[in-house]
Amino acid sequence: MRGWTYLLVIPVVAVLGTASGQQAFLQHAASGLKPAQRASDKANSTGNLIFWSVSSLLQHWPNTRYINGHTITAATVPPGTILYHGRSNNDRPMTLDWLATDPEHSFVFCWGKCYLYTYVTTRPLRLAYFDGSSASKVMSSGVMDTQDIVIWGKVRSDMARNERVRIQELCKWGEQYKLDGFVRMEMDFEIMICDFDAGMKLISESKVIPHITTEGRFYSDFINLSHRALLPRPPPHRPAPELPPGWRGSARSEMSTAFEVLNAGMWHNRPPGETRIKIDYSRILSFFDPALSSLVRARAGKSKEEFRLDEISEADSKYTRDKLDDIFTRDGQGSGIDWGSITQVVVDRYGKRLELLQHILQNPESNRNVTEQVAEARSQVLIMLTPYMLVSAIPPNLTGPVNRSWIDPVVKHCASTHIAWTPETLLTPQEKSIKAAVEEVLSQICGVLGDIWVDAFDSENSNVKELERFLTKWQLDITQLMDWLDWSVWLKCKPACGPEEICYIPTWPWGYRFGRNEVGKVDMTPRCVEAVVPYSFLQPSRPGPHSS
Repeated sequence: MRGWTYLLVIPVVAVLGTASGQQAFLQHAASGLKPAQRASDKANSTGNLIFWSVSSLLQHWPNTRYINGHTITAATVPPGTILYHGRSNNDRPMTLDWLATDPEHSFVFCWGKCYLYTYVTTRPLRLAYFDGSSASKVMSSGVMDTQDIVIWGKVRSDMARNERVRIQELCKWGEQYKLDGFVRMEMDFEIMICDFDAGMKLISESKVIPHITTEGRFYSDFINLSHRALLPRPPPHRPAPELPPGWRGSARSEMSTAFEVLNAGMWHNRPPGETRIKIDYSRILSFFDPALSSLVRARAGKSKEEFRLDEISEADSKYTRDKLDDIFTRDGQGSGIDWGSITQVVVDRYGKRLELLQHILQNPESNRNVTEQVAEARSQVLIMLTPYMLVSAIPPNLTGPVNRSWIDPVVKHCASTHIAWTPETLLTPQEKSIKAAVEEVLSQICGVLGDIWVDAFDSENSNVKELERFLTKWQLDITQLMDWLDWSVWLKCKPACGPEEICYIPTWPWGYRFGRNEVGKVDMTPRCVEAVVPYSFLQPSRPGPHSS
């Protein structure tokens, strides 16, 4: 039967078995891989990009920093999940419309009146997820390229503003796979639903207090306060809010509403991200696949934020659509391995430690002398390599010529622990791609740490000139490694924001009119902005019919 079976997680102990089985695994891991090779030296290497994409799925922060998506994956929403739809009339949506995962996101679409519809899923909803800021309407940077490839087989910049045609065409395409809808992200996550009566039940229809549109004053106030300038000019001619008889005081301001939808999106900034949507990691299509030769050429010399799909060839477009057909019709469940968890374990293990090591090596505003600096760096490398530091991995002769092969078993063990045990025969083609990406990332990390350890092993007996040479080399190695990995865990406000601030990256549609740098690009550097709306902005530009 055509369709897909939902993921089952296979515990690692089931693969590794008993203690004797684990010992056999360790012996294999220490001897089964070639010495780590610099991933950055490999032609068309994309392991770091695929790893980054997999580890960032359904997280708001990294997909706001890099708005152009490059991944399509099968996803589900479990039964019992609450979803929301907001509008200014009581004409209940029936087909081809949008749902939000948080009510704050739905509330922003109410003007004058606010009808909030609340739904619960009655079975798993079958979805396709487009990563990046894929609901950032009207942007021409490439945020909707993956959707265009699915619908038309090529990028259609002329269709960027036509959301009604887009949802019609996506749902028409999804019919053959019995898809219920599509997951995208803007200020928060949304679901484009093809049929509101399929797999969902309406549990409430509530007329709630609307927010107040402040129009011209709202815009001019923010122009005058440029450090708070996050919001574009509201469209004109919005209806005045209908406040009920007996209402006293101010209602929610448009500014407050905007900030709270941003806050709701930021709940999903970091792992585990948006937990109400479940990714099937055995059914992931990556446009970073090096088999897409036209995109390899298009990517040359471009940063991750600049790379888009408008140069994809007809052959590569057909290849991706064929892969999608396989993804959404294939029987079986793949290996059941939670690849998102595996990538997160790698980020958790090395993210903050590499950042600390870089800080020590750069020695900013520190009183450490060179000897102390090297000693502390050596200690951090030893911490990261401790689980893989085999007693047999000792240089045979410290007085002879430098022989670095003694570190190879440590590097192999470090690089293979998380992936050497994976059962190849159970992996889907997409899982094999993820496995290769994890292997490439770990080989790079462990290779750099291993190289540093060779220098640092006997550094306590080195002279100052040698120590200075080590520091210069290690600084370059760690900086290049972290630039190559480009993990979002390192993307933060420095210094950290205060209790009444939020760390913010320009998010569509708020922020793209401001903060452009000297070359005209939006400055995506995280910055602290006020999270508490100043009281003066809570006052409407004109009173509502029943406000006082």
